[in-house]
Amino acid sequence: MKQYWKAIVVVLVVLAGLAWLVLDSMRERAAMTASATATVTKVEFDPDQESSSLDETDIDYVFVANGRQVTASTSLPGDRVKDYPAGREVAVCHDPKEPATSRINTSGGPCGG
Repeated sequence: MKQYWKAIVVVLVVLAGLAWLVLDSMRERAAMTASATATVTKVEFDPDQESSSLDETDIDYVFVANGRQVTASTSLPGDRVKDYPAGREVAVCHDPKEPATSRINTSGGPCGG
């Protein structure tokens, strides 16, 4: 019976950790209310050796926020090298208080959501 409760506790701890990660991600996205135009400086496809569903493209970019140049990066799922070549201008959403907290706005919608 004790093993049963230990398993339940482990599952609850894992679920709480996942919930915290989801809520933290939602809070971070909600704080990204400002928008800017960035220039892609580097793009690199990172294939996963075990599963193509985990492939991602790492994208470095620069933009100006609050009068300062910000260097940031993001990862997008799949092979997006052709979509984001170096030199391309892209829309980004960022936290006006912490501009390095940013992401490429792939939805085309308003920032902050």
